[in-house]
Amino acid sequence: MAAVITVQGLRKEYRSLRGRTTVALDGVDFEISGPGVYGLLGPNGSGKTTTIRSLLGLVKPTAGTVTVLGQDVSNLSTVIGRVGALVEGPKFSPALSGRKNLELFASLADVERSRIDDVLALVEMTDRADDPVSSYSLGMSQRLGIASAMLNNPELVILDEPTNGLDPAGMADVRRLVRQLASEGRTVLVSSHQLHEIQQICDRVIIFRDGRVIAQGSVKEIVGAAAGNRILVKIDDHQVALATLERAGLTAMPTLDGSAIVVQIQGSATPADVNRVLAHEGLFATSITADELSLEEAFLTMTTNQTPSGAAGVKIKEMQ
Repeated sequence: MAAVITVQGLRKEYRSLRGRTTVALDGVDFEISGPGVYGLLGPNGSGKTTTIRSLLGLVKPTAGTVTVLGQDVSNLSTVIGRVGALVEGPKFSPALSGRKNLELFASLADVERSRIDDVLALVEMTDRADDPVSSYSLGMSQRLGIASAMLNNPELVILDEPTNGLDPAGMADVRRLVRQLASEGRTVLVSSHQLHEIQQICDRVIIFRDGRVIAQGSVKEIVGAAAGNRILVKIDDHQVALATLERAGLTAMPTLDGSAIVVQIQGSATPADVNRVLAHEGLFATSITADELSLEEAFLTMTTNQTPSGAAGVKIKEMQ
């Protein structure tokens, strides 16, 4: 079975009127194999939106190949009816009702009008469907945008920054919708800066920096790769413990809040070895746990080379 999306060696260059070349994408490779929620993450200008535009045939790659639902993007017209997308926010006529706007979209896409009631129910907008869009909150407009993307009952749904500018309640609505779409067997690709949201809804993430993919995998894999093999040791006498671990050849430093010690496990060493070294000197840890990062901390580590907020002086090796 062909992958839902395959991107190989994707490169996109833009040339200014003065002949200057800007590289937006530089050899991007990734594959999305099947149903689930996938997140595109990266700082502004990292290449996420250009990638989405390449997938939808809105920009022509300078080099590389892009296939969507088994078709090269140059032949996207054969599968575009199986794709739903919301890019750069919903565009509606504010004077018309939500239902009337969807009717216009349906007529353009040659979709049966009976589908409108289905998508309104999906996004829980039935009770406000006949009100003018000008009366909608930002969250309601965003849900109506997702409804418009679902009119053709797509297999692949692409959402560019669907939670941008939303309050917590609006974010929760979109999060529920995205997970529901995936539970129905669809593939959902989400671009977002809301890392807490991405961590809650995505099965896998693809992280961009400077036009390249620097990491991809499940949230657990990404966080684990950024954290490295580190443990948090809680113990009463930090100074003595740090000196003891240093003499044993272990890299250790206090957390920024001073509540624990971060120990880097290297080579064949194990957390049990750390405990043994401390106990040999009469030092007994109250707890030894894995040092877990949030996706936001992992993201900052990989995209800006910042140290995670939980520990001082720890340099994380990024995935290549």
